Amino acid sequence: MILKNFIELLQSISLSPQDRVSSVEFLSSAKRYYRQSWEEIRQNHRQGYSGRQILKQLSESADILIEGVLLYALYECNINKKIFDNISLCALGGYGRKELSPHSDCDLCFLHEIEIDNSTLEPLIQSFTTMLWDLGLHVSIAIYTVPEAIQLIEEDPKTYTSYLHIRNITGQNRLPEQLKEGLKGISQSAKAKVYDIIFQRLGTAFAQSGKDLFSHEPDIKENAGGLRDYHAILWILGLENNWGSDLKDIEKSGYIENNTYLSLVESLDFLWKIRNELHFTKKRCWDLLNIEMQYHLSQFLNYGDAADDAIERFMEDFYSSAMRIRLLFEYIARKAEQKNFPKTTLEFPSSSVDDKSNYILYNGYLTPRIDDANWFVENPVRIMELFWEVSRRKVPIGYSIQHWIQQNLHLINDSFRNNEVVSKYLLSICGRPFSAGFTFREMEKLGVLSKYMPEFGAIQGIVRYKDFHSYPVNEHILRAMESLENIPRLSGSIGEIFRKVLKEIEEPQFLVLSILLHDLGKVEGERHLEAGVHIARTICDRLSLSDEDLEHVSFLVKNHQLMVNVALYRDIDDIDVVQAFASEVKTEKFLNELLIMSYADLFAVGPNVWNEWKGSLLINLYFKTLRMLKKEFSKDLTLEEAVAEKIRQIHEKVPQRNRSELEYHLNSMGSGYLDAFTPDDIIIHLDCLEEAMEKGLAVRCWSNESIGMSHFVVATRDKQGLFAQIAGCFASQLIDIYNASLYTREDGWVVDYFLVRDAPQRRPLTEGQIITLEKTLRTVILDGKDVQVFVDKTKKKLFALKKSLAPVQTYIRFDNDSSSKHTVIDIETGDRTGLLYDIASALFVMGLNIYKARINTGAYRVRDSFYVQFRDNKITHRILQSAIRAGLLESIDAQNIQQEQNDEEQKG
Repeated sequence: MILKNFIELLQSISLSPQDRVSSVEFLSSAKRYYRQSWEEIRQNHRQGYSGRQILKQLSESADILIEGVLLYALYECNINKKIFDNISLCALGGYGRKELSPHSDCDLCFLHEIEIDNSTLEPLIQSFTTMLWDLGLHVSIAIYTVPEAIQLIEEDPKTYTSYLHIRNITGQNRLPEQLKEGLKGISQSAKAKVYDIIFQRLGTAFAQSGKDLFSHEPDIKENAGGLRDYHAILWILGLENNWGSDLKDIEKSGYIENNTYLSLVESLDFLWKIRNELHFTKKRCWDLLNIEMQYHLSQFLNYGDAADDAIERFMEDFYSSAMRIRLLFEYIARKAEQKNFPKTTLEFPSSSVDDKSNYILYNGYLTPRIDDANWFVENPVRIMELFWEVSRRKVPIGYSIQHWIQQNLHLINDSFRNNEVVSKYLLSICGRPFSAGFTFREMEKLGVLSKYMPEFGAIQGIVRYKDFHSYPVNEHILRAMESLENIPRLSGSIGEIFRKVLKEIEEPQFLVLSILLHDLGKVEGERHLEAGVHIARTICDRLSLSDEDLEHVSFLVKNHQLMVNVALYRDIDDIDVVQAFASEVKTEKFLNELLIMSYADLFAVGPNVWNEWKGSLLINLYFKTLRMLKKEFSKDLTLEEAVAEKIRQIHEKVPQRNRSELEYHLNSMGSGYLDAFTPDDIIIHLDCLEEAMEKGLAVRCWSNESIGMSHFVVATRDKQGLFAQIAGCFASQLIDIYNASLYTREDGWVVDYFLVRDAPQRRPLTEGQIITLEKTLRTVILDGKDVQVFVDKTKKKLFALKKSLAPVQTYIRFDNDSSSKHTVIDIETGDRTGLLYDIASALFVMGLNIYKARINTGAYRVRDSFYVQFRDNKITHRILQSAIRAGLLESIDAQNIQQEQNDEEQKG
């Protein structure tokens, strides 16, 4: 009815212009139409219409409104409609493709073919634009002749991406058609500039710019695998074939098979549906799929009531859809790159030609010497031989041979999997750790890895946030292998040690194979180690490994978490902890491999999870264990040597430092401190301590822009509840703590180190925040003011951040085996601002003393370990453990509590 009324009003204006219609009356009718139309479309979305249907409905609704507003603007400005005999009002970009999202801008262009008097056109455009804004439409409007638009495209390649999809709304349809025809003749230099925009989306640099496909909170439009990749495919089709207006053109292009096209349609519609819901829910243009919206969408799309599982399943489907779009974009983009930007043809060096290689490098891609589509049919083993060549050259596979492979995936059957030559090729690939990740990534892109190793295919897209992993399991494994390529570039002494250890590994093929297999057990769920070992043994049998080699790989898969768990969550200055670890590792060979495997596993957990601090903990445990395995038990002598070397390094930088003061400080802190901090860090700590000894407290803070966080050091006198006070001060200033290391000297002075960031803005601390935080610390620690007063002042702001970003279960465990003096309380839960303060406060209120803490955050979850005593004793009584657990659960979040099983409560 409202549509009818609006249409009738427009007809009245058109047929009887003498009957005046006021702007108030028109805008009122237009608003009613727009709101009702928009609400009907929103209801269609809620009722399950496809994403593409909603976009089309929104576009057609906008067409009616915009055309109506233009008609009224002509009427209001008293301009004859015949002016549009020489003008066309056109939609551009996504609106031009009829893919208008609920809150996206409407890009418009007035095309005209003759010079028009500005005194006529300007009032029309002004009236038209003003009314559209009054109606709530966000529009951008350009005015060009066809030659002017083509010239603009020559000068600014970004405009090509909009004008390629030009569509007539009203007026002369011949004008946009003329423009489309003109696009066919743009210069090669203009095309090259457009290709530059497209190719910027390729390669690792794009992912490292924060637009990784597997970002934990991806931008559904701009990230790799997002809608912009689909747009780029259309741009390429436009450049290559002079058409690329919409999704159907991809099917007509001949680039992909029908089943691939249908998969693309399904993936795009899923992303469109997600984006529509983001816009409808946020009531604005919103493309960030953050944790809040992941949870909302998992419920909206009926992924289940269990919040954490629902998010995981939803994100599995999202990543799978994004990956399909990304792979197609990369394939089409690389094909265009090879065709339009040829590089020098290079054959392999003569040393490689001697082995009668079947492949050459052509335009930077690996290509068979013979153009034979039956190449793999004649001998299926050549499929693995090809990837062996990839590992030797570390170059991608050409698009033509990619097509051959995908056409012949059926050749990878049980006979192929059990072929001895194929197995040898695979192990040879694993034997090149610096190219294995690259090679397996190429295998996975073409579907070969999942086909050859069905166990790998079974974990495709599985998300396990509960294991602190940001990426799907298959992506985590690939990134773990790729991390080995980064070892030559690791800086400082940590990098030198990793390079030395990797070089000493005599059989790297078993290390790389173990990394490939280490998380395949996650197909069975979180408790995956036992299942992982079984799967690994099955695959090793298929590869015909000897019993010794099979046990070798099984050991690494079974124990791939061991070194990280000990180094990051236990006190490795405790000789008993190191002894227990050494008894599990048994040999220097396994120790070397576990060190590299631990690095790879940590590196691939999520963005910015790996850092020098964690590396130093692994290295520290490595050398302590190595000395124990070699029967070098003189811990004091080793510490003396380490202290002497650190003093030498510090003296090189600050010669005036008193040697005896340095020796006392470093000996008091222990070897863990020595390994965790550089000479520059220690100089900062000493300066901070000197100031603290004069003023009672001092702080130091510096930013690390590469990870978007700040390093913060507090030096003061130790006292009961100090850690809770510091954590409370951070919480009161809405500052998140990501890592914490607590060190107390023998004379009672502490140096506590924190890795932090501004919680609302997710960035390093500003100078103003640092000053305010220091003032708060002084007031609380030195003046004795209750920190809770400061926390309460920010209660309203803190409330919004109080709830865990990710709905996760809370686990609390008591460990009385890892330390002879302390009970270790391990807490796993969802991260949130103020969490550490709440935990530390609860422990303090319950009378527990915290001696050490290990704080680790990843994928919006934390695993914190606290070394504590109750009345100078360990906590062994089950009733006391239950009371402490209850107090901690209450402090964390009563709504997120999941009481553990009775057998867990009885441990210890």
